[in-house]
Amino acid sequence: MEAGSRNKAETLEYLQAMLGQLLTMARAERCETLAYFIEMAYIECSDTIRQERPGGSALVPLHQQ
Repeated sequence: MEAGSRNKAETLEYLQAMLGQLLTMARAERCETLAYFIEMAYIECSDTIRQERPGGSALVPLHQQ
């Protein structure tokens, strides 16, 4: 993996982790619309990670966050 790809992968993994935390917070406060949009961003990030990885696996499933 080249340096640029590694940095992109690390950035995507960080974004995914942050989105998971934000989703938990939005759900805890019952901000349903906000939680929905954060979840969509989380899924998009997961899909991008899956496309970037040679094995095609995403990180942590959302329900385990």
